[in-house]
Amino acid sequence: MKISQREQKELKEIKNVVNEKLQKNANLKKLLMKKEEVINYLIMMKDTKENKGLIKKFNELDLKLREVEQQAAYIIAKEEKNNGIVKKSLLGDRKVANKLSEEEYNTKFNSLLKDTNYLNLMKQRSDVFKELSKINEEDKSVVYRLDSIETEISTIETDALREYLLECDI
Repeated sequence: MKISQREQKELKEIKNVVNEKLQKNANLKKLLMKKEEVINYLIMMKDTKENKGLIKKFNELDLKLREVEQQAAYIIAKEEKNNGIVKKSLLGDRKVANKLSEEEYNTKFNSLLKDTNYLNLMKQRSDVFKELSKINEEDKSVVYRLDSIETEISTIETDALREYLLECDI
């Protein structure tokens, strides 16, 4: 899954616009606050250099995973938009994106991710997760909570990016 420099620039601009819009999203704000609380709790429970390092590595891997997911969403949205259909209305003809069903989207999304280093990043993240679980053995549920929050954040950001691309005239 390679995108050209022009597409990378366009994706970066789109991500900036989407991030500005997401700053107003109450659900995302709440998730980000919960994430900070979980991280602070994990650090408080085991205030060691190793624990802090693993949390930092976990967050870095999540950012890389999100980047790959957003690229996949971008590619799919561009294809959906290019395969749009023309609808006639009172105001004239309008091209509307031919949006994939959720199942088709997930299949295509997973297919694109297989062509990247996504699985390798997931394996690394899984290894860090296991290490975090070992260190924070007294309360593993917090580590699972962090993982869950990261997944929700990633889903919100990726879906927002795709929706923005389908709605705007780029």
